[in-house]
Amino acid sequence: VTAYDADVSEDRYFLVMEYVDGKDLLKVVSRRGPLGIDEALDYTIQAAVGLAYAHRENVLHLDIKPANLILDKKGTVKVLDMGLARLDYAIPGKDTSEELIQNGKVMATVDYVSPERADDPKSVDHRADVYSLGCTLFYVLTGQPPYGGSSVFKRIKAHRIMPIPSLRTLRPDIPEALDAVYQKMVSKRPEDRQQS
Repeated sequence: VTAYDADVSEDRYFLVMEYVDGKDLLKVVSRRGPLGIDEALDYTIQAAVGLAYAHRENVLHLDIKPANLILDKKGTVKVLDMGLARLDYAIPGKDTSEELIQNGKVMATVDYVSPERADDPKSVDHRADVYSLGCTLFYVLTGQPPYGGSSVFKRIKAHRIMPIPSLRTLRPDIPEALDAVYQKMVSKRPEDRQQS
């Protein structure tokens, strides 16, 4: 989503952004059910293009999920909510790494968080967004996140140690090639994922 301006007024910071008339992909799937393959791929590719732009500008999103991808009335997907975003360059005297858990609160949506984010937040790079986008692709095609669990910590652990679920288990109509691309996106090790 385009940000037009940022400023401060009376000790309050504000951001002026474009208004996007539409629904996020979480709501779209909740109302309609899992998306068709072509539609899901179109939306995922659009989100990937947006993320590629952010990555070229040295910005990591770190909270990619269906609720942060809004579909406007023209069929354009926009990436929202840069609340956990991180500038991927050092700011002198400041630690820019983001811990997954701060003050007892989880600082991401665990159904879409990359394994390395839980292990070593300082090592996280753009490939964490690739992982989260892969989990989002799983959701829009199946209507559920890739891993379950009765607690936040069980779901975080599942991302780290459980076998990667196949899309074809829930959607036999998914081509093997698409399942392979998804599986690579959500590889446990960042170096095994697509590198951009």
